[in-house]
Amino acid sequence: LYQPKHRGPSTNFDSDLERRAFIYQRWLKEQPPKQEPKKVIV
Repeated sequence: LYQPKHRGPSTNFDSDLERRAFIYQRWLKEQPPKQEPKKVIV
């Protein structure tokens, strides 16, 4: 079972990967439709 090295009060994710995925999905919603997500490096 994976245990994060540090878990802050604002951290609701089991891993950094989930946190990145959440931020990436939220970022996509804020972008104009003309943007190409495949060019973004997370």
